[in-house]
Amino acid sequence: MLADEQTKKKTLGLTNKDIKVLSYAPGPLDTDMQAELRAAPGLDEDLSALFIKLKGEGALLDASTSSDRMVQLLCREELFESGAHIDYYDEFPTFPLP
Repeated sequence: MLADEQTKKKTLGLTNKDIKVLSYAPGPLDTDMQAELRAAPGLDEDLSALFIKLKGEGALLDASTSSDRMVQLLCREELFESGAHIDYYDEFPTFPLP
């Protein structure tokens, strides 16, 4: 894992840069690809039904909404440890962006 490799290099004195690694899951995004998947013939019926349901319920997220949340995380890196996995729906403190 990249976070582990960075820690090993730092321990060996091979790097003096503090690099943090974050795995961010943006949630179900309302994109052109999502629209193509909903309309794709031959897609797994259960998966297709899920995408159609999410769209119908308004549960697909605008990409800018998810990216704003990610920027909030990156601006407050004390909220996560290097190598963490955070999902859009995970609870964490938010703050106004500058």
